[in-house]
Amino acid sequence: MEPFIGSEAVARGDMTRGVLRARYTAVLPNIYLPKDTEPTLLDRAEAAWLWSGKCGIIAGRTAAGIYRDPWQISAHPVDLIARNSRHPPGIVLHNERICVDEITYWNGLPITTPVRTALDLARHLPRDEAVTLLDPFTAATGITTDDIWWLARRYRGTRDIRTAHRAILEIDPGARTPEQTRVRLLLSDSGLRPTHSQIRVTDGFKDVLLAMGWPALKVGVDCDLTDAPTTYIVATSEFLRSQGWLYVPVLPQHTAGSISHRVREAVWSRIRRR
Repeated sequence: MEPFIGSEAVARGDMTRGVLRARYTAVLPNIYLPKDTEPTLLDRAEAAWLWSGKCGIIAGRTAAGIYRDPWQISAHPVDLIARNSRHPPGIVLHNERICVDEITYWNGLPITTPVRTALDLARHLPRDEAVTLLDPFTAATGITTDDIWWLARRYRGTRDIRTAHRAILEIDPGARTPEQTRVRLLLSDSGLRPTHSQIRVTDGFKDVLLAMGWPALKVGVDCDLTDAPTTYIVATSEFLRSQGWLYVPVLPQHTAGSISHRVREAVWSRIRRR
């Protein structure tokens, strides 16, 4: 059952106030769902829209989540673009400008377009958190950094647009996990941003997929190796060496300084040979 406005249901005669109190739970002021229902992200977004008087627009992290999986269970507050000055817990209001071409609909629910959603994530979240969301979001929706830059120019001079620029510069839809994003950002902050992601190295019989690296230098970085046995890492290293590659595996126990130092040594060893 979808969220509904309690007072309207009572006024229509759909139920009495006693039934409303006994069988339904207020997820927001005057917005109800059946008791014992675990609301999905889409349920919570629709409840917030109803609470806004059907004037708000679902945005930010909430919009990104709906595009990827509307049925997920999320504890994050609902991001809503609306002109209300006060809001209950569970809603984050953004009283800001939005153009008509930045709004679309999901099952009748007004929601920011993927490009506007991406720009809002870049503007309103810390860089690392924003990029961790934007990497898979851009991959899933097919939008590009050029699309986001185009919209960012429309909002030049607005609050947090410089924050957005820093995040947009770091987006890579090739990243497949948050750990790959984390390692790439760590290297980027060290002046070592990899030129490519998801690099396939093959000898025609065996394939190895590297998370990131520099194909021109034949330097590869791998992560997500928490459960990988030592024998796998050793075999991968030997195979890549046979193909002329330098291999830098990143494990959970490696510090940021250790990772950047090892990668820098590998990159510079190849540059010096040129």
